[in-house]
Amino acid sequence: MKRFSYDKMWRFYGKIYFLDTNIYINAGYSFGSMHMKKFSELVSNDGLVLLACSTCIGEVEKHIKTDLESAVKELNKTLKRREFAALRNDDLYKDKLIEMDEIQAIDVVINSFHDFLNQNRAEIFSLQEIDMEEIMQDSFEKKAPFEMQKPNEFKDAIMIKALKNHQKKLNERIIVISSDKGFRKAFLGDDKFLVFEKLVEFLQYQQRTDSIQEAFEKYFENDLEYESIQDQLDDLLQSISYSFDEREEFEVENIEMEDISYEFNYAEVNVDGCAQAFLTAYFYLRMQCKYLDVSNSYYDKEDDEYIVKSYIESEEIHRFEHEIVLDFEYEASEIQEEQYELTFIGVDADTYNMFVDLSENDTLFDCIDAKSVMLENDKHWFENNVVRCSECGKILGFNDLDNYHDYNGEPICDGCAVTNENGFICPGCGLKHPYERMGNSGTYCIDCQEEYDD
Repeated sequence: MKRFSYDKMWRFYGKIYFLDTNIYINAGYSFGSMHMKKFSELVSNDGLVLLACSTCIGEVEKHIKTDLESAVKELNKTLKRREFAALRNDDLYKDKLIEMDEIQAIDVVINSFHDFLNQNRAEIFSLQEIDMEEIMQDSFEKKAPFEMQKPNEFKDAIMIKALKNHQKKLNERIIVISSDKGFRKAFLGDDKFLVFEKLVEFLQYQQRTDSIQEAFEKYFENDLEYESIQDQLDDLLQSISYSFDEREEFEVENIEMEDISYEFNYAEVNVDGCAQAFLTAYFYLRMQCKYLDVSNSYYDKEDDEYIVKSYIESEEIHRFEHEIVLDFEYEASEIQEEQYELTFIGVDADTYNMFVDLSENDTLFDCIDAKSVMLENDKHWFENNVVRCSECGKILGFNDLDNYHDYNGEPICDGCAVTNENGFICPGCGLKHPYERMGNSGTYCIDCQEEYDD
C-alpha cells in the first residue's frame, strides 16, 4: 500500500500557517509528538509564522478540560480495581499506582498547549471588524462552513472571516490546515490560501520539493527494497507492548506477522549525508487469544468474584497502524546530476517501544476461530444453574427473578416478550400465550377475558 499525493506544481513555500482546532485535538494534545515537533522545527529553522485566535484557543482548552476529566476519572476508577491490591505494597509498583488529580492534569495539558503557542511565537489575529450580517447571510444560504448537516457553525464562520480579513492586511498567502471539510470548503477557489486536511500532508508538501525527496519516493516504489525493510519491521514487533481493556483477563500468545504495508509520508534530510524517512506502517498480526467470557460466567456480587469462569479461546488477526522512522544514508549519484543514492540503515531507535491498544472495535480485522472453554466442575455448575430463554435459547443469567415469562412460567428474553408468530402478550396477566389460548375478544387470554372483557 504505497500512496503518493505529491504534486510537482506545489512548489510554493508558504510562511504563514493556521492550525484549526481539530489539528490540536487530533494530535491528542501531545505537542511533543513526531509531527508537532517537526512543525515546531520548521517554525524555528525556516522562519514560519503560526497564527491563532481567541476562539481557536478557547475551543482547544474546552476540549482539553472535557477529555481530561473523562480520561482521569476512568484511570482512577481502574486504579481502584482489586487486581492491583497486591501491587500497592510492592516497592516496584506502589509509586506507580497513584490516582491522578483531575485539575492538576488539566492544568498540565493546558500549560503544555500554551507553551507550544509561545515557543512557536504564535501571532493572535483579531476577531474584530467581522461583518455579522455577511455571516448570517452565509448561514441562510448554507455557504461553507454552514451545511445542511451542520447549520450552526458560527464559531468556524467567525474564524474564517477573521482569517480572511487578516490575510488582506498581510497581503501574503496563508496555509490552512484543518480536518473539517466545511472549514476547508470555505477557502475553495481562493488562491490566497493553500489548504491541507492533515498536518502530515503539509509536512509532505514542505519536504517534497527537492531531488532527494523524489529519490525517496522512487525508493519506496521499489518492492525489492520493501523486502529488506520488512525484516527489520519483524524485529520491531518484539518491542510492542499490548493492552486490551475491553476484555477481562485478556492474554495473547503466539503473535506472528501476517502482513505489512506502508505509506511513505515524507523524508527529513540532514547535511551530513544522513536522512530519515517517515512512514505510516499497517501491521496485520495473527495471534492466539484467551479472555474471560463474561456472558457465560457467573459473578457473585456479595463475594465480589466470579464463581464460575468461562473463557473464549480465539485465533484473530488484528490490524493497527503506527508511525515509523527509518534511518538512511544518501550520497550524490556519480552517473546522473542532481540524483541521489539511498542506503537503508535500519529502524530508528525512537520507533521502538510501541504501545498498542488491541481494542476489539479498533484493531480486530478478522476472527478465524473462536470457542468457549470451561473447566468440567464449572461447566456442570453452569449447566445446572443457567437460565435461558425458553423461546430462543438466549442466556438470561443465573436467576429467574427479573425475567419475562410465558403462561407456563417459563422465562423469556426481552426480544421474545412481544407478540409474534410464536404467540401473543396478554395485557391482563402480562404473560405470553400461544394463539390457541386467545379468548373470543382477540385481545386477552382465556384466563383473563372474563375479568377484563365487557
